Amino acid sequence: MSVANQGKPLQVIRPVYKDASGTIIPMTKTVSIKPRFDSKSDEYIILWNDVKMVLANPLYACHDNAAVPFLMDDDFEFLRPLRILAYPGTVLDVVIEAPEIEGGLKPLRVSKPTTSNSTSASPTIPCNDFAPSQNRGTTRGTESSPTAAANNPIQQALRAPQDRGEPLEINCSVMPQSIGRAPQLVPDSNSGRNDLYNHKQPSVEESGHDISERRPSESDECGRKSINDNYKKGLMYCLGKGVVQDYPRAKEYFFKAAIHGHAGAQYCLGNMYKKGQGVRQEYSKAVEWYQKSASQGYANAQNNLGIMYRGGYGVAQDYPEAIEWYQKAASQGDATAQTNLGSMYQKGYGVVQDYSKAIEWYQKAASQGDATAQYNLGVIYHCGYGVVQDYSKAVGWYQKAASQGDANAQHNLGVMYKKGYGVAQDYPKAIEWYQKTASQGDATAQNNLGILYKNG
Repeated sequence: MSVANQGKPLQVIRPVYKDASGTIIPMTKTVSIKPRFDSKSDEYIILWNDVKMVLANPLYACHDNAAVPFLMDDDFEFLRPLRILAYPGTVLDVVIEAPEIEGGLKPLRVSKPTTSNSTSASPTIPCNDFAPSQNRGTTRGTESSPTAAANNPIQQALRAPQDRGEPLEINCSVMPQSIGRAPQLVPDSNSGRNDLYNHKQPSVEESGHDISERRPSESDECGRKSINDNYKKGLMYCLGKGVVQDYPRAKEYFFKAAIHGHAGAQYCLGNMYKKGQGVRQEYSKAVEWYQKSASQGYANAQNNLGIMYRGGYGVAQDYPEAIEWYQKAASQGDATAQTNLGSMYQKGYGVVQDYSKAIEWYQKAASQGDATAQYNLGVIYHCGYGVVQDYSKAVGWYQKAASQGDANAQHNLGVMYKKGYGVAQDYPKAIEWYQKTASQGDATAQNNLGILYKNG
């Protein structure tokens, strides 16, 4: 049974609130929530809606005296529905607006989003209509009042640029909390996009197998063929191509090729340990195999190694080290690494914050059709991060990403048409884009659709 199916211990949630002096006051009652395995972020997570079911008006979660960010995708969009990492075996504090009433936890209160009655809102602050995305899923906020957005940190984010994460509503005064793009894991058999096949797989010679300079003998050729055959069989069983998907068997074949220096097999083994496919999930082993593959110049492994250092998965968090590996992959033209490198410059993680360099890397990735980079550029022009604010350019980049099915870009396009930013105000088009996002299960878009229908 895979780790994903075994489940995790319950997550203990403790509500706390801040008094007038800012002191944290813990509640005496706690509640437990069962973590879920999230295939988007490849982590055990807690859905924010689950928290809202047991606590009224939760604002944000804290762990070890630090705020726990919402997971975001590579476009700095909060993942939908909103989610945070689970910390099973520990107590997760959740800050609420007010103390509990006597006798137990407050019942769930469903608040209906309101729309501002003001018609004179300044057109220079439209980003209050979005929410920033965090690297591992981005979350868009609902169309709530300016006051509510100011008081609720969840709504103080535009669907901001991501490293690959959930969407909210955008607040250009608040930089998105993003985590780098999630590792390129071995895709499921029903995955529409197969990253393993989209990249040239190295032969033994390319992967750094120890081959002497003398002319290869017949036995050498047979050995290389055997190694490549093991790698290909590993892919077949991993992806379920022509055979029944079988992760344990895939792992066996990958291992046979990996121990002989096959970079592609080493990369795939790293993915399996990262995700717990056919093996016990173990980040340190994932790092070990990524390192072997990355040291041979395999771009996918270099990018994933950067992500491991960026997030502190299996290694101590190290932004400079993450940047170094992103740089190696990006210099080979890897669009994912280019996007992640751009996010590091945008956020100032391990480097001096530099929007011009962030834009430079986003543009490199966007020119290759990377939807996350295209979305991030849309946010940058939307909010004027390091550039002159330009709604028409923002719309152009959102369009490119949205046409590839990017839910965050589709949502933001809906907002642009609803508000008339960079385009003629067009409610039918706003509804059209909200519907595209809502069809992907996006609760924010579904809510915004309801508001538009309600208001006619």
